[in-house]
Amino acid sequence: LDHVIPFAAISEDGRELDQLDSKSELAHRIMLTNLLRLLGCIKAKKVETGCDTRPAQVLLPLSPNHGTFGADGLYSESKLALETLFNRWHSESWGNYLTIAGANIGWTRGTGLMVSNNLIAESLEKEGIRTFSTQEMAFNLIGLMHPRVVTL
Repeated sequence: LDHVIPFAAISEDGRELDQLDSKSELAHRIMLTNLLRLLGCIKAKKVETGCDTRPAQVLLPLSPNHGTFGADGLYSESKLALETLFNRWHSESWGNYLTIAGANIGWTRGTGLMVSNNLIAESLEKEGIRTFSTQEMAFNLIGLMHPRVVTL
């Protein structure tokens, strides 16, 4: 296993603090808890098989949205929590089995999560705010998987 790209999210548009519900909990489990469990399973299988010479690279789907947009349920909490994995990589015992790269996903047009904001993307770009097409973001992500980057 060379790469793990655990990109999954459920839109929670319109969910403010007083509107968190079971869908918010499901989204949080998908974006954080189950991602951590997946990485734990990969580590356990590598330990079981004695595969500690080539760590699998994990591309963490980070976000610059740390609550900035608001009304998006537990999205920002899930993404912020993923950032702790950079510290845990040093302090826990799985560094020989997994390596971490953070992909801070910017505003990507044409995705399900950003569909409600796509209408204003062109206007924002005229004001100097950078947005990405899905092809541009895919190119950036593939760049993180280049062998020269992985060996850093």
